[in-house]
Amino acid sequence: MAGLALLQLQAKASDPMSQPSWVKRRVEKLEFLDTRAVRWEISVDFEVPENAPAIHRGGEKFHLVPIHSLTKASLIAFDLRDERSATVWLPTSRENTRLLQAALVYWASENLGIEARDLPGELVTDLGRIISSPLAELRADPPALLIASNLIIARRRARLARRQFDQTQRLLGQTKVWHLRRRVDLRLHARQARRNRAFANRAEQQARQRWDDLGEAIGLTAFRLMASAYFRRMIEDLSRNFIIYICVRTPPQRRIIKLAYEGQVRFTRPAGRFQRIWQSLGWRPWQVDLRIGAKGGSHHLEVTAPPGVDIVGITADPAWTEGQAEPNPSRRRRSLWTRLRGIVVWSPDAAIAVPGYLPHVQVIPPNAAYVRYRTAIWVRVSRPGWLTASWLVAVVIAGVTIAGRFNLGALYGKNTSGEAGTAATLLLALLGVFATMLVGPTAHPLASRLLLLARLLIGVDVLVVLVGVGDLVLHQAGHPTPVRLWTVLAVVAAVVTGLMTVSRLFPIARPPHRE
Repeated sequence: MAGLALLQLQAKASDPMSQPSWVKRRVEKLEFLDTRAVRWEISVDFEVPENAPAIHRGGEKFHLVPIHSLTKASLIAFDLRDERSATVWLPTSRENTRLLQAALVYWASENLGIEARDLPGELVTDLGRIISSPLAELRADPPALLIASNLIIARRRARLARRQFDQTQRLLGQTKVWHLRRRVDLRLHARQARRNRAFANRAEQQARQRWDDLGEAIGLTAFRLMASAYFRRMIEDLSRNFIIYICVRTPPQRRIIKLAYEGQVRFTRPAGRFQRIWQSLGWRPWQVDLRIGAKGGSHHLEVTAPPGVDIVGITADPAWTEGQAEPNPSRRRRSLWTRLRGIVVWSPDAAIAVPGYLPHVQVIPPNAAYVRYRTAIWVRVSRPGWLTASWLVAVVIAGVTIAGRFNLGALYGKNTSGEAGTAATLLLALLGVFATMLVGPTAHPLASRLLLLARLLIGVDVLVVLVGVGDLVLHQAGHPTPVRLWTVLAVVAAVVTGLMTVSRLFPIARPPHRE
């Protein structure tokens, strides 16, 4: 069966027991196009497997090979070529669905010990939906198989969270009163464990409620199927990703396939409100999360920095897998958590970090052929360019405004002749023009978004200049000098300058802990 052979090839590529794999190398290049759009260029170096299923089209023989899996999303500007830059044809989505659905139906019937024709029609339909439907549709109306999978995973996570809380409480009770630092750490962990337990219990209740809403027969059948960890992982993977199957001729056996497309990306924002404000001011790096690895072959990820943006660094650590508790991200308390063996399963030695501040930053996770890594890309706005220019203009505006506040006699004392007032007005107007030019989105769209609040601060400086110029122009001889107004303008300009100075100096080079 062609569909079953394709699934077996995909599993064999990332199986540590069958290394070396028929997939030799994967190189992914990421380029930021906009605040939410990126350009992916992926190169897959592989050998055509001997047991790859064969098909005949137009009197020629081709072999189907699963080279890559892509997240279910709109793929714009998709391009697929071989090592000679010739276009490669691939089966249609309907053909892929038919092949994989037949394979999963056969697989499910074997697991249940029944004939394929005796499998409930609702489950057959669900298998087709899982393969072909978008992820948003599956989340809005989940099939029975995914509901059963969520229940199994929610139960396991709730059980692990309860064990983690109980063991933390037991360690807290065994700790002596005079061990103050250890007791403080344990209390912090106990508080986090209590929140994790409450969240896991709520998730388990919601998953149980959805499973109870299913029919008894279909629910039990789906639960029996998803009890198989291997079958469940395959269903979860197919629900989130499209598998790219290409048709290649042989010989040659060694091939290189290149695909490119534009996709979406989301920045991971901090949970705290103040942390989000600091991030928009440029005091904290921005984080983009990706999942790489576990597809066979060595994995290379190369990220290109857009103009005006620096890549602070890239970190990669093994992703959470079923049966493990979430790792504690705090490096300060890591030694304590290593004692909770059987609850926290995390090897800090497996995590890697690559420094940035280069036009191209590359990361090569170890054992990426069969280990999935959670990769975080940390970016910030470059100090040279817009940030430095904005900081210098803010410093000059603050200096002129403060000097004007303490020399109001020179500004307003000669308004009858207009000499001093005209000079001050022209100076402030010129500064206002410079500041207005900095507010506009002249940099890369990504850089404009990363420093949104900083641009608003420059906008505040523009208002300070406009108010000062307006008061100089409209002030009439004989009226009292507006001391309070210029005091407010000087304070506001000084605050803006201070904030822009911090944005100019921070964040520091090392990336912070993962959000």
